[in-house]
Order: sequence, then structure tokens, then C-alpha cells
Amino acid sequence: VGKQVSAILTPSVANVNVSYLGSEITILQVNNTGNTLSQFDIITTVNPNDPISVTVMSSNQFILKSGRAHDIRFEVSTLEGASFDATYEIGVQIVSGSDISLNGTIIVQVQEWHNMQITLPEIEVTPGGNESVSYWVSNFGNLLEHVNVGVYLDTGWNVTLDPLALHVPVESSYTGGFTIEVPPISDENMLYSGDKFTLWFSLKNSSTGTELVNITHEVTVRPFFALELMDWQE
Repeated sequence: VGKQVSAILTPSVANVNVSYLGSEITILQVNNTGNTLSQFDIITTVNPNDPISVTVMSSNQFILKSGRAHDIRFEVSTLEGASFDATYEIGVQIVSGSDISLNGTIIVQVQEWHNMQITLPEIEVTPGGNESVSYWVSNFGNLLEHVNVGVYLDTGWNVTLDPLALHVPVESSYTGGFTIEVPPISDENMLYSGDKFTLWFSLKNSSTGTELVNITHEVTVRPFFALELMDWQE
């Protein structure tokens, strides 16, 4: 029987799900299906623009007897800027001289990482008036966010939102607004200068309803002067 050189790489395509700025181990196996001892080299390729890295957790070279299998462990890591909305690939090549060249692919999916921030100005309101407030929503996470906006006051005052929902790309900010309808002063609704109330501002995922961020903010009543003259005579 003459010399036969052959090998199989399984799986040829491996999928790995990695947390943002985290790492996971995946395994590819080489089986020497020939009838002779062979030496193999491991070559990995990553697009230099992709925010991922890969490390072979052993020597990049190994020797395998006929009929034996060898597990190759790869540590796949995600770096800053790795996006949930993108898929990355790592090329794997196993070669033995000029006789064997096996090709595989590790497909990397990055887990979603939510990091949204809300910026609100100082809010003061006037009894009997409508107060318009602008806000900023910034997305420092790793995916395009589709969110519903919620604004509530512990007073129960009506709040009108514009817009009701936002689509905020990664590393982007969006400005929106809302209007607080403040009731006039009455016997049942005495609003004194300096009175403070609590406002809740929340963002929820538009599809799942999961709350991504919820902050509280203080609302203060401005000084308000109203004079009523009774039986005024010239």
C-alpha cells in the first residue's frame, strides 16, 4: 500500500456567540484519514477592520498519527466597537506541506449590549402654563435602538410627547421634547414657589417592552404672582 495523505476538518463552519468585550471558546477537529504520520500548521485570518481577535490555545503546529483526531481550541474575543448588528468571520486554514489544505470558518455573533443615556435640563414650571422641555438620548451601546419614550409626573399632570418613539443608531444622539400641562392655582391645587415634584423618564424596547433606562428628575415650581383687585374705584 502506498502513502496516502488526507485529513478532514469538522465542522467546516462553527458559530460562536460572544458577549460585548468578552470571549468564548470554540473547537474545530482535525482527523487524519490518511495512512501516515502528518504534521499540520494552523493559520487564522481576521479582517483587520473587524473588532474581534482570535487566539489558538495551543501551539500553531501539531503532529497527528494516522486515524487519530486532534481538537483545536480557539479563543474568540470581541473588542470595543463590536456590533450586535454585524456578523464577523474568522478564516481557519489547516495545512500539511503541499499535500493538505483544509479551510474552515468561525462565524462570530456579538451579543447585544444596551447603554443609553438621557440628558435633561433643569425643569421649572409655571402654574396655569404649558412647559416645553427638550431632552437628549445618546446610544453608547452596540446596536441600533428602537425605543418608546415614557414621561410621567407624580402629580399626574398631562404630558405630551414629541416623538413617541425613537430610532437611535450606535454612537449617535437624538433630541426630542415633551410638554407639561400645569394646572392653574386653585383651592384644590395650591402650587407654591419652590415646590418640587418628581418626573420619571423611561425608554423601553419597542418590540419587547423591556425597560432599558429609567431616571428620575426634579421639577420645580417657579415664582408666580397673581393679584386680584376687589371693588377697585378710580
